[in-house]
Amino acid sequence: TSMNVGLSSSINLFNGFGDIAALKNSELLLQAEFESLSQSEQTLIFETVSQFMQVLTDQELIHVKEINLEENNELLERIETFYEAGKVPISDQYQQQAETKQAELDLLEAEHSLGVSKLVLMQTMGMMPTVDYQVSSLDFEILSFMAPDDDTTHLTVLSLANRSDIK
Repeated sequence: TSMNVGLSSSINLFNGFGDIAALKNSELLLQAEFESLSQSEQTLIFETVSQFMQVLTDQELIHVKEINLEENNELLERIETFYEAGKVPISDQYQQQAETKQAELDLLEAEHSLGVSKLVLMQTMGMMPTVDYQVSSLDFEILSFMAPDDDTTHLTVLSLANRSDIK
């Protein structure tokens, strides 16, 4: 019968500053990851705001297209009345009917565009497409501010210094 007991250890006394360099490299990689995360957050915010503005624009376009359709319908009624009275030829009535149908098509396209914009906004925000939501406009007067004219150079330098993509 025999018994062996062993104990060993190794201590790195000096490896040419390799450990210090590896630590510094790891710290720089961590900082780069934080900057990448910050840039991704900024990109997401920008895309969300852009999509939000597109939805608001599409909503306003629908309003304009609805007004245009109403005006075309009213004009069509007047032209039909004038045609029945013998004041205008049938070609004017046909022309106005075509313009009214085009206004209806424009309204349908605007509604479709709004639906697509809302879906893209939901996708950007990570919402499920089955969720029903209403987009309301903001008071942009509250969000805006005027920078002093003499301070724009300082603000430009400051903003460039804080850009994560430049870092």
